[in-house]
Amino acid sequence: MTTILITGAAGFVGRHFAKALARAVPEAVLVGLDRDFDMPGCHQRIVCDLADTHVFQTLQAVGPIDYVVHLAARSDVHFSLARPDIYIRDNVLATSNLIQALGQHRSIKRFLSVSSCEVYGNTPRPAVETDLPKPRTPYAASKLAQEHIALSAIDHQSIPTVVCRLFNNYGHGQQANRLIPRILQAIHRDEKFELVGDGSQTRDWVSVQDTCDALIRLLFEPKVQLGDIFNISAEEVYSVLQVLELCEASSNRSLLTDRSNKDPGHLEKSSGNGEKLRSVTGWRPRETLRAFLDSVVKSEESVGD
Repeated sequence: MTTILITGAAGFVGRHFAKALARAVPEAVLVGLDRDFDMPGCHQRIVCDLADTHVFQTLQAVGPIDYVVHLAARSDVHFSLARPDIYIRDNVLATSNLIQALGQHRSIKRFLSVSSCEVYGNTPRPAVETDLPKPRTPYAASKLAQEHIALSAIDHQSIPTVVCRLFNNYGHGQQANRLIPRILQAIHRDEKFELVGDGSQTRDWVSVQDTCDALIRLLFEPKVQLGDIFNISAEEVYSVLQVLELCEASSNRSLLTDRSNKDPGHLEKSSGNGEKLRSVTGWRPRETLRAFLDSVVKSEESVGD
């Protein structure tokens, strides 16, 4: 019996991933670990704070673990500027504790540490995995530190580690404070939308369903090498203003905006090159942002939590 541990299984990506993994590998036992008990798709649910040393005993009780997908992290860029200590605790210390606890599980075939495109900083051209990281916020720095801790486990814990960097995900159940849920909520309620900065900031948009497909491929693909780093990038780049226009076009409504000063720490340009992921795993994105927005507006569904 294959056992797969998913940290952060109650989060936006984690919830989608657990359900996608259950469909892809129905015979596997999925163990979810999070501070919230609501982990759909998981057969076993562990409520645990990875920054607490009790994680050692917690994982020992699970028994042999074959695969690990480490999604658990704090991800609010703006909040990290005010409380960097929390990000060091929950992203760096938590990963270190997890690695130490997993050292007792000699059965692990692959440890997939999920990082962020934020580690690159501003990208005037699509970032490739060999680019020098230039984190600009405590959040980005904590994710880069998480990568290094995970990769160091290859040597000192014999844990077969692979790192992937996620770009901007969208999909059902996303946090209500994210860009697309905020825009759609403003349209639905006929409210003004607060536009931060001038709207020229660009992002690389990826469906959460496509991200989950990529994670599954990276977990099991034999051609993935120990210590590899992969961008999960659909190479679908839009500015904030362009996303606003797409939402307006899908809803056939105009959105009134209020402008506020640009948030410190937010990147002007962020995009990635996904060629390595495509060539090694055969992954291809199946959903476009425009098609997603059209489907949401037509069904009058709510995207955010």
